[in-house]
Amino acid sequence: MTKESLLKELDKYSHYHSKKNKKLDYFILGITKDEQKICLKIHNCKMQQWFKERRTLLNNIYGIKRMKKLDAYLEEWQEETQKICKIFVLQEERKKTFTQKIFSIKKTKKNDEKYLKEADKISIWKSNILEVTMKIESKFKMMQNRLDAMPQKQIEIEIFKAYPQGLSKEKEIIL
Repeated sequence: MTKESLLKELDKYSHYHSKKNKKLDYFILGITKDEQKICLKIHNCKMQQWFKERRTLLNNIYGIKRMKKLDAYLEEWQEETQKICKIFVLQEERKKTFTQKIFSIKKTKKNDEKYLKEADKISIWKSNILEVTMKIESKFKMMQNRLDAMPQKQIEIEIFKAYPQGLSKEKEIIL
C-alpha cells in the first residue's frame, strides 16, 4: 500500500458517501425505488466496511479521537437515513413514494395532516443529514490533506504498525 493508494481509497469512499446522499434524495423524490441499496444498515454499508477494515491504520495516522468522531458522524448519518426509510417501507402501502402517496390517497383532512406530519419529519431528518454530511466531508478533506502532507516513509511505518504481518491481497483489494 502506498500513499497514493490510500488517498484513492479516501477519495473513493468520500465520493461513495456523496452518491449515497444523491440516491437518498432520488428515493425521497420518487425517482428511484431501490430501497435495498438506499436503506442499508451500517454493517452492510461499503463505506462502513472499509472504515472497519482500515480502523487501526486510520487510528495510527489520524488519532483515535478523530476517528471516533468520524465514526459517530457516520452512525448519526445512518440513523437519520433509516428514519426516512422507515416511513417509506414499513408497510406495503408505504412502498409508494411520498409524492405518489400525496396524490393517490383519498383526500381527507385526516390523511392530509398525516402526510404533512411525515413531510415535516422527512424535512427535519433531511436537514440533519445535510448537516452531518458537511461534517463527514470536512473530516474526509482533513484526512486527505493530512495524508497528502505526510512523507511516504511515515505512511509505511504506520501501515507496518497496523498490519505487522503484511497487507494481504484481499485486504488490499478492498475497492
